[in-house]
Amino acid sequence: MWPTERLAALDYPTPVFVYDGAEVRRRVDLVRRAFGSEIRLLYAVKANPLPALLGTMATVVDGLDVASEGEMNAADAAGFAPDRLRLAGPGKTAALLERAVRSGVPVSVETPGELTDVAGYARALGRRAQVLLRLEPREPRRAFGVQMSGPTHPFGLDAEETVAALDILRAAPDAIDLLGVHVYSGTQCRSIRGWMGHLAEALDLAEAVRRAGFALREINVGGGFGVAHSGTEALDVAALGPRARRTLDRFAAAAAEAARPRFVLELGRYLVADAGVYLTTVLRTKTRGAHHIAVLDGGAHHLWAATGQLGPSPPPVAVSPPGRGSLAPGRTHLMGPLCTPLDHLGAIAGRLRQGDRVAFIQAGAYGATLSPLRFLGHPAPREVLLDRDPAPIEPAARR
Repeated sequence: MWPTERLAALDYPTPVFVYDGAEVRRRVDLVRRAFGSEIRLLYAVKANPLPALLGTMATVVDGLDVASEGEMNAADAAGFAPDRLRLAGPGKTAALLERAVRSGVPVSVETPGELTDVAGYARALGRRAQVLLRLEPREPRRAFGVQMSGPTHPFGLDAEETVAALDILRAAPDAIDLLGVHVYSGTQCRSIRGWMGHLAEALDLAEAVRRAGFALREINVGGGFGVAHSGTEALDVAALGPRARRTLDRFAAAAAEAARPRFVLELGRYLVADAGVYLTTVLRTKTRGAHHIAVLDGGAHHLWAATGQLGPSPPPVAVSPPGRGSLAPGRTHLMGPLCTPLDHLGAIAGRLRQGDRVAFIQAGAYGATLSPLRFLGHPAPREVLLDRDPAPIEPAARR
């Protein structure tokens, strides 16, 4: 995806994020071929909300998963109609819920109280709000790197809350239209067996709602497909898809023809992580005993994930300018320009020199918007999307 010679050809001022639109489309196509054209695919905007990238997504995915006012605005600007959005997240404000009801964006509700609020907004606006019940997995799923269930998590309705939510639905047919259910176990799952276990539980939870007398037109089975990190393999989506389709087909076949649900996948990191690279330049070098240190013009304020404090970090790759030859033997510690030892971005084989470049690959997801951009007043990074029609570098926005 990003061979060294291609990285060396990226002639942009640093620090800069560069994204490959062709790789995004390839990932989307891989998922669609594996799971079939019947499944709907949502892109989770939180992974990377770059406007140019959302423009690409508008042509290849069925909709967006949004979780804030800002993400709703970004979706509007990218031309996504309200029925192509799904609003989720545990911290929806009153203004955000009212906006969703007013505009017709389906809402994944996380608590009975939130469902009651949605019903109130719908009655006040003279509308019926579309909702999905976000159902919490019964137990954390160990196959997922980050798990979205457990007694201290705010995500989704547990068994007792689900009963309460169903009672609210029965009492509010004038205000609430139950579209379906939404189950999200976590992120970074690389195990086919582990993800199939999640799918089986998601459908079991959905079946419990269906047995309670509610038709389900949509079942969002989440995502959490893991990308490769630190010698591990990415989730084999091509092998997973056919197994998942057989399970989904069996579930759909149990419903009456008029009540067959559509299934939804919700993916973020898997679609964009490998499409992105964060490119930096060595400003200074210094040696202390056996330790060689390079200070980069970019750092944790742009790519906090490179510190390793958010899990496996984007791997660094040395990119020497043409004609400078190979690096001297040794090892170089990578430091950003911030006045804190937390700005340590790992180490790299070879002794870097001033003017060398370091590229952090797999930087397409959870980069700039998950980082302390305003710390020390450094400028925001440039961002560019390479595509058939290369997009101009975006200004230092995202404040």
